[in-house]
Amino acid sequence: MKIAFDNRNVRVLTEDNVIWPIKVEDYLYILDEINSIRMYLVIGKEKALLFDTGFGYADLRPIIKAITDLPLYVVCSHGHDDHIYGNDFFDTVHISAADFELAMSYDNEEAKDKLIRSRYPSTPHMEELINRESYMKRSIKNCAYEFMKDGDVFDLGGLSLVVYGLPGHTRGSVGLFCPQTKDFFSGDVLMQNHNFMYGHGIEWSAPPDQYIRGLSRIDQLDIERIWPAHGDVPAPKELLANACDMFADWAKNGDPERDLEKVGSIFGRACIYQYKDMTLAYHSKHLDEIRTFMKEHDGATQ
Repeated sequence: MKIAFDNRNVRVLTEDNVIWPIKVEDYLYILDEINSIRMYLVIGKEKALLFDTGFGYADLRPIIKAITDLPLYVVCSHGHDDHIYGNDFFDTVHISAADFELAMSYDNEEAKDKLIRSRYPSTPHMEELINRESYMKRSIKNCAYEFMKDGDVFDLGGLSLVVYGLPGHTRGSVGLFCPQTKDFFSGDVLMQNHNFMYGHGIEWSAPPDQYIRGLSRIDQLDIERIWPAHGDVPAPKELLANACDMFADWAKNGDPERDLEKVGSIFGRACIYQYKDMTLAYHSKHLDEIRTFMKEHDGATQ
């Protein structure tokens, strides 16, 4: 199928390309959904793994089947709606226990409608691309869930993916590291040329010292490429150190009154902190938390 691009070099969306597979390597495919979220298909000799199931606007199964017929692990990086709404296409999904309740909180028509409407600014013809009635009727409860934890390993045969708990963006956020290829799949914990989202759903997120500690921990890994769910990919390992620097600078210089968005989104207003070419969308509570932590730990942020 021939894909058309607009004057911004962005894919023109049609019913046939809501999800578009992009081959990166023989073992790695990006599944791009509506020019917004990137899911990853990692293929070993014996099994494959899908990292995130996206908005769920289109059935992932035939797309994956056209690439590989190996048995498939399905893993969610965290419990936010744009990462879990395709879960019900599969029999079993792996998720952190800490994010299970968060994921289930989106299993209703009100949350789905809000997510669809949030896409209108970038995709005005969103309603033409999906079957709204079918979408509303589906439920992510229609699959089994298995809880994964830090240190678990998904063995694909020749390739393995190690689970790293990265609380911050949500309490149960995880990343996957492949030591054989030195790829790190970060979900929403790391972003390149995209806002670090740390303000939406304050009750489901983890304190900033945990976020920073997690980033510092994976910075010790022998990573060559980072694959975020949003923004530009791949990102270099330097993104980790830059993110830690951004959080340290924010902890000292953030100002909720100055940083509060004048106009927010359908999800409300966040505070926006700019550090060099990086942007942190945060909640004022997190700034209070990190400053309290610093007072109690001689200025340390983790």
